[in-house]
Amino acid sequence: MVDVNLKIPAIEKLLDYAASGIGATAGPMLANWRASREGKARITSALADAEVRRIEVESDVGALRIIAAAQAEARRSIDTTIESGRGMVEITRGDITQSIEFQGRKRLTNVRSVVEEAADELDDKEVADHEPDPDWTARFFDCVQDVSSQDMQKIWAKLLSGEVESPGRTSLRTLDTLRNMTKKDAILFKNICDFVIGGDFVFYDWKYVKQYSPLEYDNLLHIQDCGLINVGPNLVEEVAWGDKKKALVTYQDGVLMISGNPDADDELEIPAIVLTTAGKELFRIAQCTLHMRYLQSFSRFLQLKSCELSYLEGVRPLPDGTLRYARRIPIEPHPEQVEDTTP
Repeated sequence: MVDVNLKIPAIEKLLDYAASGIGATAGPMLANWRASREGKARITSALADAEVRRIEVESDVGALRIIAAAQAEARRSIDTTIESGRGMVEITRGDITQSIEFQGRKRLTNVRSVVEEAADELDDKEVADHEPDPDWTARFFDCVQDVSSQDMQKIWAKLLSGEVESPGRTSLRTLDTLRNMTKKDAILFKNICDFVIGGDFVFYDWKYVKQYSPLEYDNLLHIQDCGLINVGPNLVEEVAWGDKKKALVTYQDGVLMISGNPDADDELEIPAIVLTTAGKELFRIAQCTLHMRYLQSFSRFLQLKSCELSYLEGVRPLPDGTLRYARRIPIEPHPEQVEDTTP
């Protein structure tokens, strides 16, 4: 019988994923990473330090260096062509071979950067032993081979390490969505993620959020076109009350507690921007910043709904399903927030 609880080093499973996507080339990629990592851990002399630097230089050629060499060669070629006075440029078999080799080197460099970044994410973790989904790995490595931006490579690496830890965490559709995003798109979506509540919605009443530039309507429409959010005048998030008219929703590393007064509505509806499936999956890997003023704006909205807002720190679940927290911070409504215009 197979022990389904068997744990193995995450790096070994990452190697399986890489080999499933790009073949045996994955071995040397992670061999260089491991040699560099072990060398750093063993630095006890100037000689060892120099060896680590040599390994790093050899293993991190970089797409930009490859491109720079190609640019220099192209300039030399055009100078030679002009000097020869030829009016037509012939494309030879050697030119074709060189172009294919150039694309191959650049793509392998991109893949290596992502794999090594994912290895850094996983480090000494252990994961359940499982077989990589060949369709997922094929799509993933087909996408990352053309990603040269270091910032975008970090995002792809987080997706890869997350899939190694929890298979099925990221869908094929999300991979395709990210593939069509630029670095500028990713930065804008990250800034919007700072306002995400409950992992799937953003409180969005224009009277209260108009001062936050990532939530400007043009920005939202752009990210909607990217396939990450849904924007609409009638979208709401329905919050279910728990015991004693209290509701808990996550926000950043803590939890928001919404407390309804006796005269609060039995159903609390919050105007919202809703994340798509791809948006939710990419939100999980976003490094977000807590916006206290945004929470104060949200608190002002809730105040007019006969509710109060608190932020809970140090939350941990108990066996009976309840939560224990270290500190409760009341969120006071922002003093400069708009006046209520409800008749």
